Amino acid sequence: MKQKPLTFRFEGKGMDNTNDSIAWSSLTHEQKNHQLFLKQKELLDQFLKTGAISQVQHDKSLHDLIEQMGEAKE
Repeated sequence: MKQKPLTFRFEGKGMDNTNDSIAWSSLTHEQKNHQLFLKQKELLDQFLKTGAISQVQHDKSLHDLIEQMGEAKE
């Protein structure tokens, strides 16, 4: 059975913080990739929200991101 990746948020602290570094280093490669996916998806959503990209661009980029990173749609 596939283990569900953990979700960690590093808001306002950067990776210099010792606790964040420990938490990050304890993640598996799969969990780190999932966190990267979530950050990139969040960035795409922000671009859409601010009008930097269109809905079509967002959907295409999200589809490509999901495909390239092997993620299931959330």
